[in-house]
Amino acid sequence: MAIYAYFISEEYKHKHCLLGFRKVNGAKSGQLIAEITANIINNYEIGQNLGAFIIDNATDNNTILKELVTWFNINVGYSRL
Repeated sequence: MAIYAYFISEEYKHKHCLLGFRKVNGAKSGQLIAEITANIINNYEIGQNLGAFIIDNATDNNTILKELVTWFNINVGYSRL
């Protein structure tokens, strides 16, 4: 599982970087992916700067975002792309 960040720098330049690359053992569930994602977000201390989420596994998208809402102040309807 890879987690990327896309943002605008203080110099107003488009930036992107790999925040985390984790091996997921066993069955992948929305809850497990949300937990891994939350840990990475917390490691970088960027929870207050979250904007939008792009997730490639459609069946778990809602579960992931509903779980992340318990950790971060995000609007699921607005943040899901």
